[in-house]
Parts: sequence; C-alpha cells; structure tokens
Amino acid sequence: MNVPDGYRMVDLSCTTGPQRQVVDPSRWALEPGGTGQCTAVNRRMSELTVEKLDADDGSTLPGAEFELYRDTDSDGTDGTSQDAPDADDYRVDTCTSGGNGRCAIGDLDFGDYYWYEKSAPDGYSLPEDLTSDIVTIDADNAGETHVTTFRDSRIPGPGPDPTTTEPPDPTQPTNPTEPTSTTGPPPGPGPSTSEGPDGPNGPGGPGGPGGAGDGGGGGPHGTDGDGSNGLSDTGADVGVPFALGLAFLVGGAALAALARRKPGKS
Repeated sequence: MNVPDGYRMVDLSCTTGPQRQVVDPSRWALEPGGTGQCTAVNRRMSELTVEKLDADDGSTLPGAEFELYRDTDSDGTDGTSQDAPDADDYRVDTCTSGGNGRCAIGDLDFGDYYWYEKSAPDGYSLPEDLTSDIVTIDADNAGETHVTTFRDSRIPGPGPDPTTTEPPDPTQPTNPTEPTSTTGPPPGPGPSTSEGPDGPNGPGGPGGPGGAGDGGGGGPHGTDGDGSNGLSDTGADVGVPFALGLAFLVGGAALAALARRKPGKS
C-alpha cells in the first residue's frame, strides 16, 4: 500500500464479509469470491530545525553538533544528568550546523522532543543550558516549521604577553639628529694680537717694523695713499737712508787712504 510523501501510515484496519468481520491485515487472505474493506490512517510527519548563532552579533555559526531526543517517559521535562540527556530518553538522530548555522532532522511523528548541544564550534564555548525547551508535535502543528535557537559566546583570546615586549635598542636612536653640514670654506685665522716692544704688531711702533706709515695705506698692497715714498709700510722708508749713509762712510774712508798714499810717492 502506497503512502503519500511526508506521511506515515499509523493504522490499518480491515473487515470482510457482510458482517464486516475484522481481520488482521498482516494475515488476511480473501476466499475466492470474497470481499473486504480496509481503512488506513496516515499521519503527517514533521521536521525539527536547530539554529546556531553568535551570542554577541547574531551571526550564524557552522560546526555545532546537536542531538535530538524524544521524551519517552512523557515527564515533559528536558533535564540533563551529568551534562548528558536523561538516560531514559530516546536519541532520535544527530546533525551538525552548516554554513547557514542550521541543521534539521525529519520524519518525526507526534511526540515531545528536545535538542542537546553536544559540541560547540571552534572558538566558542557551550552555553550554560545544554538542552532546549520541549517541542511538542501533535495533530495541530504537524508539518509546520519548528526552529530552536542556541547562542554561543566566543572564547576570549589570550592577552598580550608582557614578557615578549622587547625594549628599544639604545644604540639605535629612534629619531637621530642629522649633523649640520657647512657649505662655505673654513674660516681663516683671526688677526694677530701679539705686541712687540714698541707697541702693537712688532718693533718700531704701530704698523709693523720701522714705525713709518699708518698701516692703513690706500695704495696697493698697503702702500701709503699719498704716494710720498712709494714704499710699502714694512720699514723700507727707514732702511734706504741707512744704506746711503753707509755708502758715504765707505767712500770717505777710501778717499782718505788715497790721500795718505800720494805724498809717499813724491
């Protein structure tokens, strides 16, 4: 006997003969020429979906593993014992959340069900309550969409390790100062401050040797600006008269010697 998709035959009753005698469908065999009638009761099956979300931003999380349990003792609770579902409840199946954060288990008959989160996605912790509330499937809601949501928190990452922080190298300053470069020639020596016996700048008084000249001549190379002697202010105007006097002295001595020799010859 064929059953429509999404349904399950939950009951089948058959009768035969004019008196509509009830027979066992599994053992029923009609006599030649006999008639019978069967009535099948089909029930629409349901599917339960579980969804995994980030507790902070609500993003979907793949990789969470869930187990679906049926409350077989009909106590209407979803308690856990030692982080596991009730031992007397029936595990229907398992599923793992995909890229949309969801997974589903179908072909479920009427009954009370609950989800149990077995493992959280990588980087996330399990919630404090590992089981969902009871989801009841009955004739009124069979075939409808049933979604149960779990929210997991991200495991905090390790903080910075202070022992791995290296101090800066003192031999390599982080902001070195560039040396100032000079573009012109090096400065020459300054004016001499030594003083001779007769005053500044050597013998003979102001201006250098000989004392003559004011040292501020207006002619070339420091000569006197008025051109009176044409010599530079280095003492040459004193040395020339001294040389001329010496020449006259030598010449006079020579003439005296000649005068003494002449009387001897006569």
